[in-house]
This record gives sequence, structure tokens and C-alpha cells, in this order.
Amino acid sequence: MSVRVFRFEVGKGADMIARAHAIRHAVFVVEQEIDPLIEWDAQDEGAFHFIAVDEVTGRDIGTARAQLYEDTIKLQRIAVLKEMRGRNAGYYLVRFMLEWGVGQENITRAKLDAQCYAIPFYEKFGFEPYGEIYEEADIPHRHMKCLL
Repeated sequence: MSVRVFRFEVGKGADMIARAHAIRHAVFVVEQEIDPLIEWDAQDEGAFHFIAVDEVTGRDIGTARAQLYEDTIKLQRIAVLKEMRGRNAGYYLVRFMLEWGVGQENITRAKLDAQCYAIPFYEKFGFEPYGEIYEEADIPHRHMKCLL
């Protein structure tokens, strides 16, 4: 079995948004059947977009976006292509985002809104759930936060 190596790109702008949308379309719209009207929002324009690239193939395999608010980085729209799951791409993507967040001025916390099935994944990074379970796009979610 070959070792997978991932590199990560972060930025803003039309190219990054288009690359992120391609992955989010496959994961959220096609696989999870989320209405595109819910998936695509105005926050994409001002957000930082993260792309995980498979170093072996050069293929974009994962994405996420982040918003910065005062002392907090909010992780959003974290997605890895179905055929690439189980290779730790999601783990390394989230770790890269958190490390990148620490490098931004005044960022000392992180938060996200997790699909409930993914809560144990985010707990590996120190995230703790809080608040009640709520529905978003007909999927149970819970708020999570951590100190960086």
C-alpha cells in the first residue's frame, strides 16, 4: 500500500471558490442531497478556502472554508471526496486549518457546527460540543468549540 501525501492550499478568490465548489458539490449536493440553494451562500466570497491536494495525483480531494471573527476561526464546509476517505485527508486538513488559524493575529479559539455523526472526529482536536442538537439542511448538527 502506498503512502498518501497531501499538500494544502489556502486563499480567496474565484479560482479557490470554484475548486472548493467542485468538491462541495460532489459531497454535499450529490452525496448528502443538500439543496444547492442552502449549500451556496454569500459567505464564500469573504472566506478563506482550503484545498487538500493529493501529491501523487495532483487532484483536489478535500476542501473547507474559514471565517475569522475577532479571536476565533470558524471552520465550515469541511468535505473530502468519498473515494478519498479513510486516508486521513480530513484529519490533516482540519489540523492544517487549526495550525493556520493559530498563525493569524489574535486567533486563540476555534468553532464549528458539526454534523452529529462527526462529533467524535472533531473531539480528536479538542473540540467540545455545546448547546442543543439542531437541524440544518435536514441533518442533525451541534455547535463545537475549542481553545487553540
